[in-house]
Amino acid sequence: MPFRQLFTKREHRILTGVKKDKLVQSISNFWSQSQFGISFVGPFQIHGERLYSKIGLRQVVDIWIQDSGKNVMIDLMFSATLGDEEAVIGAIGAVVVLPVAVAVGAVSYLEYENEANNLVGSFWNFLTSIAVSGKGSISSPLPVQPAPLIPISCPKCKATVDSDSQYCKKCGEKIITQ
Repeated sequence: MPFRQLFTKREHRILTGVKKDKLVQSISNFWSQSQFGISFVGPFQIHGERLYSKIGLRQVVDIWIQDSGKNVMIDLMFSATLGDEEAVIGAIGAVVVLPVAVAVGAVSYLEYENEANNLVGSFWNFLTSIAVSGKGSISSPLPVQPAPLIPISCPKCKATVDSDSQYCKKCGEKIITQ
């Protein structure tokens, strides 16, 4: 049972020119190759989990494949939870090296969030390639390319950090942006 849900991303896309029964195997293969343990909750519902060992989070992906008129809608929910086991490991680590754990934890979570967003983006790109190869298409809100990051200086150690960073990667100082 999850101790705390830390990150959730929910998106959907509509595919044209593909059949939902053909997508199930391709989608489960994508997540299996991404090191997720896959289970089928229903004929068109996939659940996957893996441990993100860098910071002890459990990543969970749930995908629903539904008819949407003549199209197929893919609904994805991607989340990170801190389970009981992971919380115990994290608590032991925090007691041993609390100041370092706080600074590294902030950096690791930001790194995790970027990696999670990249994985979800890769999944949508994968589905786009399936739709195109079957002469179909994918629609709905496509991932937006982020604006280029403008480096700024940490107020404490003066190290260069990205403008979207919340903490300095060198000293762990909280970055305040306007």
